[in-house]
Order: sequence, then C-alpha cells, then structure tokens
Amino acid sequence: MSTLLTKRLARSLWRTKLRLYSVVLMIAVGVFAGISFGTYANSTQTLYDNIYADDEDGVNLPDIWVENSAATWDGATAASLCQTISEQWPDASMPLETCEPRMVIDGLMFHINEGEEKLIPAVWHGIDEGRVDRVWMPENDCCSGRLASADDEIVLDEHAASGMEIGIGDNVSIGAGHGSMDFTVVGIGYHSQHLFFSQHG
Repeated sequence: MSTLLTKRLARSLWRTKLRLYSVVLMIAVGVFAGISFGTYANSTQTLYDNIYADDEDGVNLPDIWVENSAATWDGATAASLCQTISEQWPDASMPLETCEPRMVIDGLMFHINEGEEKLIPAVWHGIDEGRVDRVWMPENDCCSGRLASADDEIVLDEHAASGMEIGIGDNVSIGAGHGSMDFTVVGIGYHSQHLFFSQHG
C-alpha cells in the first residue's frame, strides 16, 4: 500500500514540476541551514569561553558589579569601599580575591571625516592593568599595540577603530562634560561589555 502511495505521489509531483522543484529547494535550504547553524554553534561554543576566561589571556569578568551613577569616587574612597566589602564578606569558603574600581563616563568623540567634524557618542572606561575586566587584545590582525600607561594615551575598541579608520599613533579628541582632551592611540582591542561579532556585509 505504501509503495503504491509513493508511486502516486512521485507521479503527481512529476506532473507539476514547479511543485517538485519547490519541495526539493525547501529540503536543500533546510539541510543547509541546519549544517550552517550547527557549525556556528560548535565554533562559538569555545570562542567565548576563551574570551571570558579567568586567566591571563581572558578578560576575567567580575562576579559582582557595584555601580554609582550619582557621584565620582576618588581612589581613596574606592580603596576604602573595597576594604569594607572585604572585611564584611559573608562567605569565608568563597573569599573576595580582587576588588578594583573602574570609572565609566558617557561622552563624545570629535571625529573629522572628509574635512567635517562630527560628534560621535562614546563611552569611556578607565581601565588599568588590573586582574578584572581587562581589555581583550588577542594575537590577531584585528588588534595591536598595548595598554595605555601615560595620561595622554588611549586604547580604542576595534569596532570603533575599524569603522572610523583609526590606527596606532593617531590622535583623537574626546570630551565628557566641558571641554575636550587629545589622546594618542597606543592600542586597539575589545572591551568585555561590547563583544559583538558578526560577518561584514
């Protein structure tokens, strides 16, 4: 019975070739989509594990964030808060290993494109060579340079650097509040909060 039905289905599809081609095309697209997504899932399964790893090569994301959007803490205040948190840490079996302050400011970047200055919204992160929430600079053509060490040096996110065609040694002007400051680009990398990867095009 099943053989007869199969023959009738094949005969019917052959009579309407457009329907046959449509069925074959849908099957091919489904198989191709399954293979593509499976390959993508396998390739990204370890990619982000390596990026966010808690070692010298990863960014080492913080386990706890303490945000203060009402005021700006100075170094002494931040150190005092870290000391207080460490002393009052509730779980001795999971001790607080590192507490590091970060300054995050919304600002602008003054970018000159074709002779015209444009204001580009930006977020500025104060990151030193700490152990937590580091800049990810893999050994790849996308990233180069080093972390900023002087007051007039800056590291740009690769997305912004490639989009505005900014390279190592270029000068950039940024502002947050009143006035602006000039910095020299000494590194290009990725920030842990802005890791979005997609194919160009």
